[in-house]
Amino acid sequence: MEDKYQRYQNTAFTSQQWYIIKKAIDDDIEVKDIADPRFSVEQLTLLIDARRSGIDLSGLTDPDIKEEQLKQILEKIANEMGLYDEHYEKVRRKWLRNITWMLIIGSVITIIASMLYITKDEWLKYFEELYLRFDRETVQLEAGEPFEPASYIRSYDPEAVITFPNREEIDTKKPGTYWAVYHISNGKKEKDMKLLVEVKDTKAPVIRLNRSSVSVSDSSDLKAKDYIDSVMDIVDGDLRSKTTTKITKDTIIYEVADKHGNKARKTLDIHIEKSKSDKAENVPKTEIPQKDTMTQQKQEAEPVEKDVHVTAQSRSFPFVEGRSFDQTYQECMTAGNAAVSAGQANTASCTVYDDENGIHKGYALNFN
Repeated sequence: MEDKYQRYQNTAFTSQQWYIIKKAIDDDIEVKDIADPRFSVEQLTLLIDARRSGIDLSGLTDPDIKEEQLKQILEKIANEMGLYDEHYEKVRRKWLRNITWMLIIGSVITIIASMLYITKDEWLKYFEELYLRFDRETVQLEAGEPFEPASYIRSYDPEAVITFPNREEIDTKKPGTYWAVYHISNGKKEKDMKLLVEVKDTKAPVIRLNRSSVSVSDSSDLKAKDYIDSVMDIVDGDLRSKTTTKITKDTIIYEVADKHGNKARKTLDIHIEKSKSDKAENVPKTEIPQKDTMTQQKQEAEPVEKDVHVTAQSRSFPFVEGRSFDQTYQECMTAGNAAVSAGQANTASCTVYDDENGIHKGYALNFN
């Protein structure tokens, strides 16, 4: 921000007031005596337009002068100034003296009356008590929680302007003790008051995993930190490198603590699958013979079974979280038996199939 705005940056203007003041500053119009947030937008506009037109605002920079009254005074002065227009130049000498005296007397009366009124209020400000009361003695914030200084004010002088000169120095992401400064001014008197702000870190870090469980055939193959998505703390930031892991029979335990002693813990379930060779040996293979449709006769020769043309399609039954291996196998065999019973195949079998890393993925249903 440029130096010409510096003295007004902590004044509590509305956005409309600041737009008018800033534009006047940019136009090199003196605003020192009218840069007061107690002026309405209409009052500010009238005063700045008047000063831009060369009107002397002595005695008129009082927020208590009503807008309509101010407008009438300024219009009167503007009309009086218009007497110097070239249109009236030829006749001005005839009545200039009388008009001048009338204007002087009227202006003096108006200014004296205004000054008496303004002076009365201005002098009273020197004896007024500037008060500001808080709704608590200490503000306690959790680390990362925003600090809103105005929300802790219980009451204050309605004619005063309050600013917060050190608001940006209170960093709620850094636990500690701070003093928030409240500057209060009525234009004649000013003082500072302080409010104690304590920022504490009591929240544990957040551990996020990229899955809730993992299936492996050998727990020694587990790389626990591969399943960490993030470990973040509002104060300490990324704590992935400080996270410890412990692998038990059926879980991986993740633990971490921030520098203020807040601890977090998360677990990941482990499903140990049988090795590929053991799975193949233990998986039952069911063959369902097709019933001979002809009545068997008592013969000395062996009975002959009739081959069925296979029309059933092979399919897979992948392992799904929440279903056991046995349940998946039974689902596979039920589908196979149904196809054999329907005459779509001679036999059905369910065998384990793996992915490219040799991890068991489910059962494959095949027909003969």
